[in-house]
Amino acid sequence: MILIASKSARRDEYGLVQTKPLKRQRSSCNTSPPSLPPFYYRAVLHQLITDPVIGGITSQSQATITMSRMTTAALKFKPHQPGKLSISRNASHSCAYCFATKKPGEDPFPVCAGCKAVRYCNREHQKADWKAHKTFCQNQKNASEILARIEAPGSSGLSPVQEIQQRLQDWSGVHLYSIHEAIVSAVQLAGPQFNIEKGYIRIRVGERTNNDGNPATAFFIKNVMLSTDPESMKITARDADMHHVYPDNFIRAEIQRMRPYLKDTMARRAGSMRQGEEFIGYINVITEGIPLFPIAQSIPAYRWNEPDVEWCLTLKQAVDTGLVYRKVDEPRGSFWAPGKMVKKKTNWVWVQRET
Repeated sequence: MILIASKSARRDEYGLVQTKPLKRQRSSCNTSPPSLPPFYYRAVLHQLITDPVIGGITSQSQATITMSRMTTAALKFKPHQPGKLSISRNASHSCAYCFATKKPGEDPFPVCAGCKAVRYCNREHQKADWKAHKTFCQNQKNASEILARIEAPGSSGLSPVQEIQQRLQDWSGVHLYSIHEAIVSAVQLAGPQFNIEKGYIRIRVGERTNNDGNPATAFFIKNVMLSTDPESMKITARDADMHHVYPDNFIRAEIQRMRPYLKDTMARRAGSMRQGEEFIGYINVITEGIPLFPIAQSIPAYRWNEPDVEWCLTLKQAVDTGLVYRKVDEPRGSFWAPGKMVKKKTNWVWVQRET
């Protein structure tokens, strides 16, 4: 059972966020203590991170999220299976360079033959992005090869680690709207105490062992933290929890790997998105779970409404109940509608909740 802190406790925490230095603040949303992964997965992760070729972990380092991922064109989630992609085939069909998204009825964008995780709308954009993409591409390719050598495929044709990775990718995509709303509220409430350039949001999740395959309820949230880039503070492992820094090689490697890519991405994207006083910035989000690899995302955030002071409770309720929001276009206008994921044959499809 997930325990929710009292309203007064949450208000106290928000007060600390606004009046205390970030390095002293407590977890913004904590429901259960962290646990260690099983020995088997620790061994797999250790081999990946210590491999001299990889020098780090594999994840969606280049998952710069666009809000178009949450439209009615991406409401069907297919079963996982081996194929051309090293990530979930339900991932966003968008160009990693220009951020253009595939329109309904169009052929999928070609996949990078090296990493099998990134798409481009044309060859010219793939060449233009190569300098920023090269390191990630080689790391992803090497990590996939290592997993193939040390893990036998399961019933889906994927290894256990690959399967659980792709379930987390689907879960993150399903709840992107709720996650976006929560972290924007958290950052707004933190005010100047949260440095977007050095900080990041850390979402720690756990897997539901009795899940029926629904991507919206595959995981639950243990806690959500406003954390600081490990490089910006010299913190010992003993003081890590108090200072909110995660001195783990996985997260440190991921942030270091994201930095040059995001710098290039933000520079190019600045001209293609609405800027101004309502634009907060790009918030780095790390979604991690046991025994999962962390997934790194950079989410563009806009201050278009008042922050939700109950953001943590709102996010947890959406995740726990499988509530999924999608943008619906109607004659009266566009709006975000709540719904559920329903299984139809082998796929999970979003169905709008009746009002």
